[in-house]
Amino acid sequence: MKIVYFSYLEDIHGISIGSVCKAKEFLNGLRQLGHEIHLFWRSHRPLRKGRESLERRINSPYRKMFRRYYHEPKLLLSNVKHLIEENQILKNIDPDVVITRLSLLRFSAVLLCQKMGIPFVVEIDNPPIHENHTYYGKDYLHLNCFAEYIEQKNLYYADAIFVLSNVLYDYFLQKGVPEDKMFFVPNGADPDTFFPAPKDVRLTKKWGIGDELIIGWIGSGWKWLNNMVEMVAQILSRYRNVKFLFVGGCPDKIRLQQLSRKLKCRDHVILKGYVPHRQIPRYLSVMDIVIAPYPEMSLWYPSPMKVFEYMASGKAVVASAVGQIEEIIQDGYNGYLFHSNDLDDLVHKVVNLIQSPDLLKKIGNNARKTILEKYTWKHHAQTIESILMDVLEKRN
Repeated sequence: MKIVYFSYLEDIHGISIGSVCKAKEFLNGLRQLGHEIHLFWRSHRPLRKGRESLERRINSPYRKMFRRYYHEPKLLLSNVKHLIEENQILKNIDPDVVITRLSLLRFSAVLLCQKMGIPFVVEIDNPPIHENHTYYGKDYLHLNCFAEYIEQKNLYYADAIFVLSNVLYDYFLQKGVPEDKMFFVPNGADPDTFFPAPKDVRLTKKWGIGDELIIGWIGSGWKWLNNMVEMVAQILSRYRNVKFLFVGGCPDKIRLQQLSRKLKCRDHVILKGYVPHRQIPRYLSVMDIVIAPYPEMSLWYPSPMKVFEYMASGKAVVASAVGQIEEIIQDGYNGYLFHSNDLDDLVHKVVNLIQSPDLLKKIGNNARKTILEKYTWKHHAQTIESILMDVLEKRN
């Protein structure tokens, strides 16, 4: 099968890295099953360096001022460029099927597939209109009628749709998408990349880690900062043979350093900035317990890839009891769940693991077993392959 994949993600080196990794992983899984894959990032911004980034910073006040008005019209007009380029791509490759990620105000792929008679499959990782209005685009001028119309056309003409979570499945079901058209394909992990491994010697030597138990966190924003610091203080007041490793870059890093000094726990807190995804297994190897705190949301639709990777690595995970996480983790069997806004609950679950090394090991083993049974990219590639084969069979 010859497959073309179009994604319109812009920040593929930053906030969208999880979605980028997901696309690469399941497409690689399809490639390993013998299919010909052509991946195109249609809207990504290149990494900027030196003088270019300086100019961007100088212009940023003006960009921010006008972005409110031009952001969505710019997205809409970008379809003209995409139509011209994608028309040539599809003519040159002549694919059996096109997969595209549902994105705000994007219609070039669905229009060309209808015109050229190519089976069209939609991947949904988020509800674009809801996300745009609620989060990153809440201050923009919204082209609501255009956005709704374009989204409806993408979904109506799709031969099949695969969604990231059951919450998304229900959300789009309520928007009128037929049940027999949608399929559930969550995130996952590569068990050959993320696996139980000895602690990285270079990192333990660098940070002076001996027989201490390491509690870790990996992410790109510390919105749970105050609770993080309080958790550290509570645990260190009872257990001194513990260290904390926080991996990731965010504006609150300096504040966390200051609070660590204030609470006199600086020697027990290791702050590591941004780490490329390919290096994450090294840092996970050092951790014994990994926490995954998430806020409560009215529509908790994500499928946190980090949680799958922690579990594949055989780590004892303590995660917020929200959304899909509650479907993956069975509390006390393959991880621990805590109520998002309940710091005492989090500390209680972490302390249980500190006090019982056997329990920590058992939960880690069960976590990896869960991933191997049903959450590998190979599993998901096989599911998507079945969806695509069914689409082609119906077309023929």
